[in-house]
Amino acid sequence: MLAALRSRVIKAIDVTNPDAPRLSAEFGGFDSYVSAVAVSEDGQRVVGAGADNTLRIFSLNSPSEPPTVLIGSSNAASVQIFGTNIVASSDDGRVQDWPVIADVTKASANNVYQIPANGAGTGLLAADTETDGRITQWRIDTDRLVRRGPDLIPSPGMVYSGAVVLSPSGRVATMGTVTGTVHFADYSDPSNPRVVGSVEAKQTLNETVDYSERSGVAVTGATDSNSLVIIDATDLKAPRVVANVDVGGGVWWASLSPDGTTVAAATATGAIKLFDVSNPSKPRAYPDPITFEGAALAVRFDAQGTRIVASSDERSVIVADISDPEKPRRTFELAGPAGQLYSAGLSSDGNKVIAGGSNSEVWVWDLRNGGQPSVVLRSFPGRVYDVRFIPGDRILAAGQGGVIQSWRADAEERIATECARQGDQLTESEWRAYVSGMSYQPPCR
Repeated sequence: MLAALRSRVIKAIDVTNPDAPRLSAEFGGFDSYVSAVAVSEDGQRVVGAGADNTLRIFSLNSPSEPPTVLIGSSNAASVQIFGTNIVASSDDGRVQDWPVIADVTKASANNVYQIPANGAGTGLLAADTETDGRITQWRIDTDRLVRRGPDLIPSPGMVYSGAVVLSPSGRVATMGTVTGTVHFADYSDPSNPRVVGSVEAKQTLNETVDYSERSGVAVTGATDSNSLVIIDATDLKAPRVVANVDVGGGVWWASLSPDGTTVAAATATGAIKLFDVSNPSKPRAYPDPITFEGAALAVRFDAQGTRIVASSDERSVIVADISDPEKPRRTFELAGPAGQLYSAGLSSDGNKVIAGGSNSEVWVWDLRNGGQPSVVLRSFPGRVYDVRFIPGDRILAAGQGGVIQSWRADAEERIATECARQGDQLTESEWRAYVSGMSYQPPCR
């Protein structure tokens, strides 16, 4: 028997002998009382709904294991486990169906700030910021991430900052450090990654780095300096700083276009700065394509280099057309999230935008329908510091607590899966009771 208690715990009670019940396990971690509890059909998992807007999934046989935490948008009043899914109903009339995520990877006990993947979407890197920022390697399988290859460990006394990028070929990784030195590593043999060159680019921590294998240009910046540093890395063994550009505010994020001839920088003043770096020693400024009222936190190019997407601390995402960088124009302003947005990106076909941030949500908008939200994922257990699409319409997210998670982004596939499960179709009267302002359109046909 399971009991959900106001003391913020779930108690499992063995009632094999009803005359002598005994406590067999206790599950905690909730920040408020537990309103509902359920157990899976196989008796292996327990899920509790807390009044702290969380669902926590525990192993009944291993009570000491950390639970999987799902962040809800409201307090759940009841919860059930159906196969691999968890369904919770809330006191605001909302019902949420959570597919249990198989691909949850713990890359560090601390935060993971960036998860650069190769162009094929078969591998990624992550910095373990709990230790010395060492770079870990992961193979991207169909349903999970698998640790592979040795870690790239910085030299004694050196600590990587967590800013890391991987070239589309997967052969070159670029890392920032806490002292401002940028390192370049050869990953052509994943079983033997090695640093081949470095350059002292700044005097303080590298907040952001990027590198183009096509142009040989690298960039870096930091939030405590107005300087965007341009590096000539055509010779990875002897990279050198060739320019410092004053962007008017601290640099949260810097990205190079796919051909490496244009750089965009997200600044603390709210401006996205755009520069021609085809001659890296003489960068040339373009008009600002985007300006937020608050700080700009991230910026990335699309696969063609003709559009950028940027996010901010004012909960908005903006897409701009820079096909003519002298005359940039904003094409979409996307809203919905409730917190700061630390990362954003575009899908390879340019039809979808993704963003994640401080409120544990990952949002996906479809630009083909005017930029309406198509998917909102609320199961990440903390702040989301990096999100991206990889081939196969798959989403990767990383952030607080060293967690990396992945999902499929296809809403139609998700609907088809739900409709294939047993259950009754919504009637017209039920639709009118729970869905206001829309004509009867049952999702399953």
